[in-house]
Amino acid sequence: PEVLTLAELLTLTEAMPRQHQALTLMAGLCGLRFGEAVALRRRDVDLERGVIHITRTAVRTGGAKTTGPPKTDAGRRSVAMPKAVADALKAHLLEYPVTHRDGLIFPGRDGGQLAHSALYGLPARTERRGGHVYRKEPFGFMRAREVIGKPGLHWHDLRRTAATLGAQAGATVREMQSRLGHSTPNMALYYQGASAERDRRIADRLQEEV
Repeated sequence: PEVLTLAELLTLTEAMPRQHQALTLMAGLCGLRFGEAVALRRRDVDLERGVIHITRTAVRTGGAKTTGPPKTDAGRRSVAMPKAVADALKAHLLEYPVTHRDGLIFPGRDGGQLAHSALYGLPARTERRGGHVYRKEPFGFMRAREVIGKPGLHWHDLRRTAATLGAQAGATVREMQSRLGHSTPNMALYYQGASAERDRRIADRLQEEV
């Protein structure tokens, strides 16, 4: 799994389509699961207090997209936003207004739930038309991850990034467990361990410079 630095996350965000930039930054700093993020309604985000209330998640049942409660009680939670995320959401809502409290903040083109495939976009590809070969550039998340030199990055890695950045900022295992909506501390411990391992690599690199 990939874990981004804060600088890489910010560059990735800028490389995303405008309508998905706030979503990307929120995933990388607040650690929401994809289903939780795309199910967010205007009523779920308190911009004045800087808090996201997670009360439901997107699910697919029988090929149809719908929403339901989080799988565990721990999944139902409130997550404080860094000011950068709150500011990005404010700008997003100015550009893509939500007209009622139950409206989705990050809808798909049809106004329904944003699909995973629509967020990812398409990789670079070639097309043949009339005897000519045309190169099509990647777009969406596929393009953004190439911009930062991480072609193997998965969207879920942004959740890992949020967890690791939180650990590096001094969050305890218990705090990260609550923030990420884990029912057990095991995954939070994993992220803390990943952060410690990364810190050791930084120290080793610094030693090479001495």
